[in-house]
Amino acid sequence: MAYNLVVEDDSQKIKKSYDEAAKEIACLEERLAEINKERDLLLKDITHLRSELGSLQDEGNAVCHTSSPISSEPFRVEGSDKLLPIVPCKHLAPERIELFQNLFRGREDVYAKLWSSKRSGKEGYSPDCKHEWTQGICAKPKVKCAECPNREFLLLTEETIKHHGVASGKNRSMI
Repeated sequence: MAYNLVVEDDSQKIKKSYDEAAKEIACLEERLAEINKERDLLLKDITHLRSELGSLQDEGNAVCHTSSPISSEPFRVEGSDKLLPIVPCKHLAPERIELFQNLFRGREDVYAKLWSSKRSGKEGYSPDCKHEWTQGICAKPKVKCAECPNREFLLLTEETIKHHGVASGKNRSMI
């Protein structure tokens, strides 16, 4: 008789466990449906914003297409047969250069350049010199820049800022 009770208890446990699992599955499916709805809304937003980017590009404004976490493939603007590439900016609009100059105001008679030593691994910034490593003028490494009589700092120009804005990695070492 005790044996039958155990069997009944096990079947009830199994039944209860089955019901709990079914409820949990239903909850997870409901949650997944909500997530899918949100995903669809986000994809619509992305499509809309890409469409705006396409029309801004058509107007001649400086627009950068950055790589998307979803895909690095070119994308098609909805309602258009145009395929827009995702590429880094090749230029900066004059307005962006002016904004940079206003936000990061400093000396205009000189700017710093990143240097690194392959031998020691040290890195640092020092003023960019017009004659740096120029044979016959620059006496590096015998004479330090601070003691050089031929030292001539380069001016901070829009071209320098433009290069800083579009360069990447080690090429972005100025300013």
